[in-house]
Amino acid sequence: MEFVNNLLFQPTVTHLAASKYLLVLTAFVHFAYIGYVLGTTLFSVFFNIVDRDTPSHDARTLSEYLAGLAASNKGLMVYLGVLPVIAAAILYAQVLYETQQLTTAGFVGGAVIVPVAFILLSFYRSSFRFREVNYPLHILLGVAALGAFFTAYFIICSGVSLSLDPEKWPFIRNPAEFVIFSWNNIARFVLFIGVSLAITGTSVLFLYFGPEAVREKEESYNRLVRNFALGLSLGSCLLLPVLVYWNLITIPDVGKSIPMYQVTGLALVALAAAGRWVYGLLVNADAQPGFRPLGAVLLFFLLLTVADTMTREYAFRDHNYMLLAKAEAARLEEESKRRAAIAEKAGGAVGEGDPAQGEKLAQLNGCVSCHSVDGSANIGPTWKGLYGHEVVVLEGGKEVTVTADDAYIVQSIRDPNSQVVKGFQAIMPAQPTMSDQDIAHIIAYIKTLK
Repeated sequence: MEFVNNLLFQPTVTHLAASKYLLVLTAFVHFAYIGYVLGTTLFSVFFNIVDRDTPSHDARTLSEYLAGLAASNKGLMVYLGVLPVIAAAILYAQVLYETQQLTTAGFVGGAVIVPVAFILLSFYRSSFRFREVNYPLHILLGVAALGAFFTAYFIICSGVSLSLDPEKWPFIRNPAEFVIFSWNNIARFVLFIGVSLAITGTSVLFLYFGPEAVREKEESYNRLVRNFALGLSLGSCLLLPVLVYWNLITIPDVGKSIPMYQVTGLALVALAAAGRWVYGLLVNADAQPGFRPLGAVLLFFLLLTVADTMTREYAFRDHNYMLLAKAEAARLEEESKRRAAIAEKAGGAVGEGDPAQGEKLAQLNGCVSCHSVDGSANIGPTWKGLYGHEVVVLEGGKEVTVTADDAYIVQSIRDPNSQVVKGFQAIMPAQPTMSDQDIAHIIAYIKTLK
């Protein structure tokens, strides 16, 4: 866990917002691809077993075709399968900053299993060459790949479910409690499987029957593929609303919100459109699928991902507010220490000056040529009403609000460009030779300009 911790930083509003949007994009791309891989692998193994029990050339061909879809491109496996899940684990760790390390460890643990699953899947696809020679090993590779995928994403779904219930975080003591049984764990995982089936069915429709697709000549095989893809697509479109509802009712109350329900409703509209198009293909055997059913299912999943992110945001919004409050408190404490050190370095003379002497020094050193004492605009900020009031400055490229006290004025004279008042240029030269006593006189003078 030290490696993950070293990649994190104290969150700010900007960091948390960026993590949220990156998480939506990463989760959508990755889980859509994994759903496609998981579904094609599942039915490749299924038709492989069917062909073994009741030998069928069509079933074997479809099994090999689906395995080819699942493991067709090693680049996709890496860039859409492995890297995004690692990135998502780190993003979750960032959003869950300063929580139990075991919470983050669950996401990382699931991410570690994913590459193993893809390696097994590649071996399974390659083993079709010796399927007839060593069928048990061949089918074992397929089942092992499926088992690795199911295990990884059950752990990840458990982590997502747990992240919706921050009150449980302090009580997690061992890995077994991380995947503790809860209805939302189960509902979320089953929903993921349902989405995987919908993506698989509509993907096969598009890839096999699309305008650029090359189909087999045997009509019986084409009919098998079409019936399989249509049945899987329509069945999952009918089942998914039930699974979405099951997931919603098992979400902890702390994660529920009106916007989340609204986005989920839009997702169901997209799913209904996908079901309508799939049904049209079912009743019209001559109709070509095109991209619309798959596009509608992907839109459904994207909106579902957005709604799920809203759920997590609501669930641990208090946790995030606490983090930001702690970060601000730490910043103010550091600022206070720094100012105290500057004041101490000034020799304790600050605050013991003579206003009349300070006015003379301001004129002799040319201070009043840039800083007005009556509130009028000038090259630099006015001194009138400055002392004791808050000032917005740029420090390290970021806006910071500070109080114009003794330490602030000392620093403004000694190192004026370290904190530049917003709206002004960093053109004031440092005054390293001005004595601490002279600075004390100038501060005393500024205090009188109310």
